[in-house]
Amino acid sequence: MRMSDYAATKFVTLDDLAERPMQATIVEVTMGDYDKPVATLSNGYKTDLNRSVMRELVEAYGDGDGTNFVGKEIELYAGEVTMKGKTTPAKKIRPISPPVSAAVAAASAAAAQSEPKPKSDMDDDIPF
Repeated sequence: MRMSDYAATKFVTLDDLAERPMQATIVEVTMGDYDKPVATLSNGYKTDLNRSVMRELVEAYGDGDGTNFVGKEIELYAGEVTMKGKTTPAKKIRPISPPVSAAVAAASAAAAQSEPKPKSDMDDDIPF
């Protein structure tokens, strides 16, 4: 038993990134509160994956169910975003692991959209 298993989950905040960027590897992607994906990082922290962060990850590693981000090293840093003409401080992300090729990204998107067809006993060919 580890005592850290009983500690509250620590999400990366802008204050955590004020002094220096944080590098870590994504170890899991799950759905968090408010139907937003959350990445668990190798350093024990978690980070929500907002739209601008997701755009960076999808561009680098392809679309899919999030498992394609697992094992990828990223850097979180304090930056700014402009929304509706207003600039505000924001947590930003920089992919460190090499990006996947466009062909691999397209294949991962296609695989994520295709669902396996359920097999039934009625699928046998009947010769006539």
